[in-house]
Amino acid sequence: MPKNTTKSVKQTSLKSAKDDEWENGVNPIVNTQFFRVVLPAILAITLPIFAFLIFKSNEASNLMTFTALGWQIDSFKSSFELPEPVKVFPLELDLKFTPDSTYKILASSGPKAINVYVDNFRFYDNILPFVYAPMFYAALGLTFVPRIRKKSESLLWIVLIPFLTAAFDVFENYVLNLAAVTFPDKVNSTLIIIAGSVGLIRVILYYFMIGS
Repeated sequence: MPKNTTKSVKQTSLKSAKDDEWENGVNPIVNTQFFRVVLPAILAITLPIFAFLIFKSNEASNLMTFTALGWQIDSFKSSFELPEPVKVFPLELDLKFTPDSTYKILASSGPKAINVYVDNFRFYDNILPFVYAPMFYAALGLTFVPRIRKKSESLLWIVLIPFLTAAFDVFENYVLNLAAVTFPDKVNSTLIIIAGSVGLIRVILYYFMIGS
């Protein structure tokens, strides 16, 4: 039997077996080695790294708040103990940041707080997208994919949303890095406006992933 014919018969057989699983209410994707081994491994590796980066970026954010207030920090303290006389970074928490608000925040924070922001918070925040993209991809795969049925198989593209979110995050981070590093010089206003819009979409997608 020619090779092409053998290959065709084998593919038809596999397709038929897959169709039978769908008909029996079983999601054949769940039975693959990738689903059973690779996705749990990705989640096990990225989850602790993600938790560490979140902790370190929050710690840097608190340190920056103290620095902007002119406090001497001997050890880590909670920013919840502080009054709010100045608005400081992280700018990402402002869902509607604009060129004006960006430079007002930078000006009120002062050079020392900006240095903390660039050297600490931005460092960890820049790494985050490359960690949470595979983490949420694995999590969505393990939680969302098993609920998929044959008629809704086209919805499988949803598991790629973490990578789209990460791409938006990387662009937003680039613009914020540029604004902080070049201050008091100003970057193109259109760039910041686009980053603000992209950042809002990123937040929506981020919470969609968590909710899924």
